[in-house]
Amino acid sequence: MHYMNSIQETLVKSGFEPSVAKIYVILAESGRLTANTIIAKSGLSRAGTYDALNILLADGFVTLSKEGRNAIYTVSDPNKLQILAENRQRETESLRNELGDSIRSLIGSYNLAQNKPGVRFFEGNEGIREMLFDSLNATGEILTIANFDSFDKEVEEINREYVRQRVLKGIHKRIIAPASPMVLASYDNLSAEKSLVEIRFVDQKKFSVTVGIQIYNNCVSFMSLKGNNKIGVLIQDTEITNTLRIMFDFMWDVIPS
Repeated sequence: MHYMNSIQETLVKSGFEPSVAKIYVILAESGRLTANTIIAKSGLSRAGTYDALNILLADGFVTLSKEGRNAIYTVSDPNKLQILAENRQRETESLRNELGDSIRSLIGSYNLAQNKPGVRFFEGNEGIREMLFDSLNATGEILTIANFDSFDKEVEEINREYVRQRVLKGIHKRIIAPASPMVLASYDNLSAEKSLVEIRFVDQKKFSVTVGIQIYNNCVSFMSLKGNNKIGVLIQDTEITNTLRIMFDFMWDVIPS
């Protein structure tokens, strides 16, 4: 019986509830049993036994058949238990990814506390949304180098909501952008935002940028939307931000208005 106890402990470590593991081992030893016999062998309550059996049935570890008026529970091929290891591996990988995201965010806060540049990384549509909306905390104007041609449908929707929120907050923005037909058309369609935005256009052939940049407060963000690899980097550092602000203002002054 000791080896069965060891199996039961392993099943619990693999994700089974103790009662579910206990009943599975009882069925594995006996092959097929009625519910009443399982209750007697396990020492569990009737409700607890049926709850455990329903879990085993739902996951395919046990089957149910009828013999006359009796319901018979039969253990399935133990090879099915391999799915427990696969599920645990997926959970571990998911946790590793979530922990990695959290670590990257915490590093930014830690670096700021240590007077080092704070750096945060973002991925996917939700990450781009989070990074973009961070600029709504701007206490002054936002400086932007943009290429709206790289926006897909999802990013366009995110940007529309962002613009609505920025207009409500009354945040002014200066933009340098390539003079593509799409960008020019978008600018012509601006309404309420026109009083809060200034754009200077650059010849698209000379200014074919693929990474968007936003400068505000003591932050600068870089956003790449090429293909399916949507990524963003947000740096919080006064010296870096001031340097890029000087570069933006220099470009702004030499571009014809």
